[in-house]
Amino acid sequence: MALRTSTLRSLGVLLLASASPAMPATPSAPSVPADTAVSEARLSLVTQALASDAFEGRAPGTRGEDRTIAYLIQQFRALGLQPGGAHGGWTQAVDLVRTQMPADATMSVAVAGERIALVQNREVAALTLRPVDRVRIKDAPLVFVGYGVAAPERHWDDYKGADLRG
Repeated sequence: MALRTSTLRSLGVLLLASASPAMPATPSAPSVPADTAVSEARLSLVTQALASDAFEGRAPGTRGEDRTIAYLIQQFRALGLQPGGAHGGWTQAVDLVRTQMPADATMSVAVAGERIALVQNREVAALTLRPVDRVRIKDAPLVFVGYGVAAPERHWDDYKGADLRG
């Protein structure tokens, strides 16, 4: 797991879809008409523009993200909106944590005094969302309460009768 600080910039695509004039970010991006009326056709055009190859998938930290942000900022400026970010900017910095399921993670449980190894990605999915390289949990109690479903209309309650105090 690696911690990576990046600038994640999020802007309201619905606002863009409902009220922005045409200003493609790149020559190959589909254009959106200057009409500011909310419509299914307008939403479709904005979606086509942002989904086009011109934005290269829009993934954080890529040229596609930069193009997408430029496109959205351009649209908001054309509407006469003012930025609300730090130092008068349109975006805000957010730390991103990349998580992966490590193939070599190990986990075991003790059942009736016998230790049983669990196979990663088959019997268990061991990972953490914390920005650390290694996590060790030793001798922690384990309680399985189903999937957390409470659906009385189906007579299903994974928590019924489970005492989870302590």
